[in-house]
Formats: sequence, C-alpha cells, structure tokens
Amino acid sequence: MLNAAAPAAAVVYRASSLVNQLIAAKAGIGLAMLPCYLGDPEPDLARAIADPVPELTSELWMVTHSDLKRTARVRVFFGRGRRGIAADRTLIEGRQPTPG
Repeated sequence: MLNAAAPAAAVVYRASSLVNQLIAAKAGIGLAMLPCYLGDPEPDLARAIADPVPELTSELWMVTHSDLKRTARVRVFFGRGRRGIAADRTLIEGRQPTPG
C-alpha cells in the first residue's frame, strides 16, 4: 500500500516492528502506518488521515489447543483478554477521540 503512495526515494527508514515504527515517527523521521491502539494515545503524534484504513482492518483471534482450553490458567487468560479488549474496543477500532 505504501509502495503505491510514496516513491522509493522518499523512504528513509524501514522496520517490520510496529514499536520501531512508532519510535521513528515520534523522533520525526516521517510517517508510519500504525494501528490506532498504538498511535492514537501518543500525544506527540497526529493522524495523517482521519479514519482507519479499511484495507488494513483484520479480525483478532485468540486461540488455544483444544487440550488446554479447559485449564484454569487458559480460562483466566481468555477471560481477562476478552474483558481487556472489550474495555478498549473504541481505541482498538480507531473510534476513540484523539487528544487535542
């Protein structure tokens, strides 16, 4: 997607790590396509486009082996994960108002 939007000569840094992309954007190196949950809470960053990019939207799956799904630790993990994701749903989906 970025290859079509920017010429190769305009790219000064590449990273496969979202955290490294976040750090580079915060350092002023350029633009980064970050998940809303990672970029929106950062006061030093601003969205270059208002809405999330639909082509980059995907499902989130939490899976485990069928032999482990009834164990206490896995049930606790899934329960906490489910509640945490539900609590931050607007941030994860990019619908949380941005600061400023």
